[in-house]
Amino acid sequence: MDILIRELTKEDFDGIKRIFAESFKYHEQIDSIFASSEGADQIWIDYIDTIYQQDDIQVYIAILDDDIVGYCVGQILDKPPVFKMRRIGQINNIAVKEGHKQHGVGQLLFEKIKGWFDTQNVCHIELSAATNNPQSLAFWSKMGGREFMKTMIITI
Repeated sequence: MDILIRELTKEDFDGIKRIFAESFKYHEQIDSIFASSEGADQIWIDYIDTIYQQDDIQVYIAILDDDIVGYCVGQILDKPPVFKMRRIGQINNIAVKEGHKQHGVGQLLFEKIKGWFDTQNVCHIELSAATNNPQSLAFWSKMGGREFMKTMIITI
């Protein structure tokens, strides 16, 4: 299985839009906090269109047999000056199309974005994973991730 990982182009928007919608629907099912607004997939694509060519953002896609089967969005952030390690990488979103999970697509996307972070002198990567998504938690543990902080919500 030859999976090509490359940078996102505008022509790829429809392919990642479908994967985003599929991923978002799954997250809505595992926790109501992920409930989406009307047209969330188009809103997300419009957002990607405004950011994907910025110097501090990188978006990669995975292609198999001319079909987009995954994507990853990474961003470089600067923490406040009280931190010794100020320049960090953040993985904002990674998703793999159903039927292609657990075939190495996510790992290839992660390795590519990790390589980009390395070229940008980023020393560590932060990300969020839904606690009700054991598949995601297992993936990030396999990639070397460890829990160091919990994000909590309070519904009012």
